[in-house]
Amino acid sequence: MTLTPTRRHTLQWMFAGLAAVPALPQLAMAADGVTGALDPRIAWPNLELPVNASLGYGTDPNLMEPSAPWTLILSARQKAVLNLIGDIVLPREGEDPGAGELMIADFIDEWVSAPYEGQAWDRGLVMNLLAWLDLHARGLSGKDFLDAGKPVQDLIVAELMRDPVPQHLFQASSAFHRLRGLIVGGYCTTPEGKAAIGYIGNTPIIGEWPGPTDEAMAHLRGLLKDLKLPVTV
Repeated sequence: MTLTPTRRHTLQWMFAGLAAVPALPQLAMAADGVTGALDPRIAWPNLELPVNASLGYGTDPNLMEPSAPWTLILSARQKAVLNLIGDIVLPREGEDPGAGELMIADFIDEWVSAPYEGQAWDRGLVMNLLAWLDLHARGLSGKDFLDAGKPVQDLIVAELMRDPVPQHLFQASSAFHRLRGLIVGGYCTTPEGKAAIGYIGNTPIIGEWPGPTDEAMAHLRGLLKDLKLPVTV
C-alpha cells in the first residue's frame, strides 16, 4: 500500500468530487470487525471547544485593504502539524512547492477561527482531529504526532485514507477528509498553487486576441456533439 498520496492523486480526488456534486465525496464505511494498524479502543476526543466571540467582516468589509478581524485560535504547534500534513497531502513535486511549504496552516487557522457557523463546525473537526492524531501517535511511538517521525505519521494518514473506512475510524476519516479539502482549496488560492494547476485567471493579452486554442475548440465541439446541438464552429 502506498502510504504517501501523490499530488496528482490528491488533486484528482478533489476535482472529481467537485465535478460530481457541490460538496466533498462521501466516505464508504467497512463492515464491522475490520480493524487495521490503529488501536480501535482510542476514541474520538470530543473536545469542548472555545467559542470565538470576535466580530466577522460585517456588512461593509474594506475590500481595498482586506483583513480578517477575528482572533486566531490555533497554537504554533497545531499549525506545525497542519503544515506537516499539508506536505503529506500535497507534497513538493519538481518546482511546485508542497502545501506545508506555503504555510497552509495560516489559511486553515484563518478559516477555523472565523466566527461563522460553517467555520465553527470545521473548527470542531480540525481541533478534535489534531488531538486524535496525538493520541494515536503516542500509542504507536510514545510521542505526539509532530514528533513521532515520518513512518508513524505516514502510517496514520494512510489509515485515515482507507476506502472503505473501518467503523472505528469513520469519524476521524471524515474529519481528515474535510481537512484534506481545506488544504487543497487553500493551496489553489496561492500564486504558487494556481501556477501548479495551470490556472491563468484574468491575465491581460498584449496585442491582438489570438482566439481560442485548437484544444479548446475540440473540447467545445465535443460538448456540442454530446448535447446533440449543431456544430458550426
